[in-house]
Amino acid sequence: MKINPIHYLILMIFVSVFLFLGLGNLFTTATPMTDFLLTVLVTHLVMTKLIELAK
Repeated sequence: MKINPIHYLILMIFVSVFLFLGLGNLFTTATPMTDFLLTVLVTHLVMTKLIELAK
């Protein structure tokens, strides 16, 4: 299964923003920026796992 990096990036941004808005209080650190970066990190980890499983 070949994954286009651009599609991956776009999808990751959408999922990150969706998670950040939907679960904004999942990570409540000092700053919203840190919350967002944590969300992006978790999204990235989840998506890499899903891609590994899909192969």
